[in-house]
Amino acid sequence: MGTLNDWARSNSQFIRLNDKETLEVVFKEFKIVPNKFDTDKETVRYTFLVNGDEKYWENGTNNAATFFDNVKEGEVVSITRHGEGTKTKYDLELIPADVQKETKPLMEDGSPLEDLDLS
Repeated sequence: MGTLNDWARSNSQFIRLNDKETLEVVFKEFKIVPNKFDTDKETVRYTFLVNGDEKYWENGTNNAATFFDNVKEGEVVSITRHGEGTKTKYDLELIPADVQKETKPLMEDGSPLEDLDLS
């Protein structure tokens, strides 16, 4: 990826994946919102933690809704994108706690919890 693309992705409130890219996220919640392309319809806005930052992902498919209906707040999910444009599909997988990547708890600013000065 180029420097500007990396900058745009890091500054976006929304998750943006390229074809065949996978991202592990921590599920927070969901909200049903108007579809920005067809305001007569609704879509689901999922909220995740990604590297300590809150990011959104909008997806109105029944498959995604059915999958996330069984995901609890704080659970880690893998999202993989396949295809581009209107031919995009996503693979969703719940990552069991015993196989999650070793991550350290983060404070709201994204810094490691162990850096918290309690003195």
